[in-house]
Amino acid sequence: MGEMDRNNKKILQNIKMPEQSNDYRVVVFGAGGVGKSSLVLRFIKGTFRESYIPTIEDTYRQVISCNKNICTLQITDTTGSHQFPAMQRLSITKGHAFILVYSVCSKQSLEELRPIWSLIRELKGEEISQIPVMLVGNKCDESEDLREVTNIEGQTEAATWGVSFMETSAKENHNVTELFQELLNMEKNRNVSLQLDGKNKKKNKKKMMKEQAKEEKLLKEKKEKQMQREKEKGKEKDKDKEKQTKEKDKGKEGKDKAGAGNAAQAPAGEGSGTLKEKCKVM
Repeated sequence: MGEMDRNNKKILQNIKMPEQSNDYRVVVFGAGGVGKSSLVLRFIKGTFRESYIPTIEDTYRQVISCNKNICTLQITDTTGSHQFPAMQRLSITKGHAFILVYSVCSKQSLEELRPIWSLIRELKGEEISQIPVMLVGNKCDESEDLREVTNIEGQTEAATWGVSFMETSAKENHNVTELFQELLNMEKNRNVSLQLDGKNKKKNKKKMMKEQAKEEKLLKEKKEKQMQREKEKGKEKDKDKEKQTKEKDKGKEGKDKAGAGNAAQAPAGEGSGTLKEKCKVM
């Protein structure tokens, strides 16, 4: 019985549990400010924001093709901070593929990826050879003067880790779609693609058009509210100016009246003095 239990245990260890959902989970790691969110937003929404807003953790979804069926590409945009190690470990455990992003303008941002890569290898164990991983040098649109990591240095680092490599620019939309498609092409356990066929493609297109229309409507409403606020501010400024002008006019009128009063008193004094002199003469 003991030997039979051991055999059963070995069999159970070799059996992989089936996926509980139809999601294909991609996790994006990197230091703060390297452009993780910009890459994801450029890919999902086709937009780019100039301002930097630190991320705690955001998840984005897109419909993709998986073994000729529809499934959801779930992209987790992680925090650039090291304050949430539990969240980091959970993201790695659940992830099917990984994008490790650094800025070509910051050598330190590349160095900060090394402990993350070590943790991925530790948590994934022997499975790591089957998992798609891409090292990404973002902000390749920046001038050579600002570069701290060359393309060759990035390729060498990726080769040392045994992962794929690509340079991107979220700002210029360079290699963004190619990055995600290449990552999916590396998946060995199932046929995953960004391309949808036939009816599925049409459905997805309609869905995206609806979302886009909704987004445009919200932006329009936001702009209208902003314009309204600006108008109200303009009116308030005009009122303030009008008030100040009135106060100035009142002050001027007061001065004019005081001057007129003094002028009126002076001749009266002269007249009385003349009368006194007349009385003396008489």
